[in-house]
Amino acid sequence: MTLGVFPVCYHEEAAGSEVAPYLRGTARVQQVVLEGNRLVLSCLAGGSWPLEYRWNLNGNNITDWSNQYRLLIEQMQRSDAGLYQCLVRNRMGAAIHWKTQVHVAFVGNYSGEDQRKTVTQGRATVLSLPPLASYPQPVVTWYKDGQKIIPNNRLAITLDNQLVVLATTAADAGRYHADAVNELTGDSVTSPAIYVSISDPDTELVAPVIVVAPKDTTAVAGRVVTLECIANARPVEKLLLSWKRDGRRIGGGTRLVLTAPDSSDAGMYICEAALSNSTTRPVEARAHLTVTAPPTLAMQPKSRTVGDLERNVEIPCVATGVPQPRMEWFKDTVPLSKLANPRYKVTMAAGLTVRRVQPGDGGVFQCIARNAAGETQGYTQLLVSSERHTQPAVFCLMLATSSIELGLK
Repeated sequence: MTLGVFPVCYHEEAAGSEVAPYLRGTARVQQVVLEGNRLVLSCLAGGSWPLEYRWNLNGNNITDWSNQYRLLIEQMQRSDAGLYQCLVRNRMGAAIHWKTQVHVAFVGNYSGEDQRKTVTQGRATVLSLPPLASYPQPVVTWYKDGQKIIPNNRLAITLDNQLVVLATTAADAGRYHADAVNELTGDSVTSPAIYVSISDPDTELVAPVIVVAPKDTTAVAGRVVTLECIANARPVEKLLLSWKRDGRRIGGGTRLVLTAPDSSDAGMYICEAALSNSTTRPVEARAHLTVTAPPTLAMQPKSRTVGDLERNVEIPCVATGVPQPRMEWFKDTVPLSKLANPRYKVTMAAGLTVRRVQPGDGGVFQCIARNAAGETQGYTQLLVSSERHTQPAVFCLMLATSSIELGLK
């Protein structure tokens, strides 16, 4: 081991040269923890020492200010799920960190009793499960008389895990149930049984009918979205299912998948069911697709902004997105709406104007843009020019170092 001593020199920190808190790292939008396991969240931030941290859950304080940048929960419960967010401060200001959505993985139990259902032969039936609390959504497998059901042209499992039996026959009578498996926890639960009886047909020909209609759906731009439509007719093998938009056919089958939707994909979609070589009229169902886009900053503030006393200063922050984002401004984590300072003027087209800058305006100004698809933010440290020292003092310290040499024999 060797020791050494060397000088380290630095400028005396003046108010204007100190750094307000700033965010480090990237936003971790979601995190999943198994029920009963430990949660560790870190508030990654920089700025002049000392920094203090505080944590919120769903907008409510769950810790006091301290120098601990990590949040530790030893055993996560379902009630601990929610939006976590840290605040960080020093004597130059305070900033709000990104939100993290924390989910607790679990699966509950089915409630309810066994059901009995009678269906006329040739008609369709939809078997629905009781509500089941689970995160994430479980993988559902249906069974008839203890045998796993494999979907085919008469048997379909919907996006909502319903079992649809088309053009029923006498062989469809029996006992149905489902097993739901949470793939994260590995837990499995079994649903109550549904006993299906088939009655005699009232006609050999069944005209097309929409059994599961497509739903109005909201998608985030760039993320896959699926529209679903299931129809019945007899004979079912002659049933044709088509998807249309703006008067033209765009696909067939029970599901229409858009892999990377954008604003041009928004609009009305039509599902049409018809019997081939038949005089029966086709039937249709409609659903509207809305495509949203998370906020992005078209204009954002610099990390530092200098304002001269009694002069106006502009802090740009303009967001775009679908729907149009709602912008909220903060000073040192306090909403400007609460400060109600008449010198702070916010406009959607430009950002924030601080009129006739005063010494007390120094700090961190933060803009957060939100819409249904997400949120983003920008921030700046506003330095008031009169607080800046032009000739900081210089100090030197003699620091000792040590080094250890390790070897293997």
